[in-house]
Amino acid sequence: MQQAITSDAPVAATVSLTASAPVTLTADLAATLTGIRRGIEKEGIRATAAAILSDQPHPQALGAALTHPYITTDFAEAQLELITPAETDKQKTFAFLTALHHTVAKQLPEGRCCGAQVSHRVCRMSRRSPLPITASPTRGG
Repeated sequence: MQQAITSDAPVAATVSLTASAPVTLTADLAATLTGIRRGIEKEGIRATAAAILSDQPHPQALGAALTHPYITTDFAEAQLELITPAETDKQKTFAFLTALHHTVAKQLPEGRCCGAQVSHRVCRMSRRSPLPITASPTRGG
């Protein structure tokens, strides 16, 4: 019979994460972990259908890259970061990320893609321009 761990019961269970590092899961620790909030930061690259790294600026339709709470760029204009709010419900987090990714895909110009569509391929850089670096207050942009 399996006993539920509650904050009232002084139950302790030992969980072995690796052979050399067992962790004792107390009722207090279990209660803390059940309320943990998680967010996801998913990076993707904007590229053409021909797998050429985009040399275009951050699309205006996606909002301002430096101030948008969910869609921003990393070091390069072509590298999008999709950020979910922190949630205790993993399903809500994944649903938000899915909706966010769908919104971005709809806003990209035709023939352009981001993330999963290009992650299995190596993108080439355009020969006509260098990689546009994201403008930021710390980079003088």
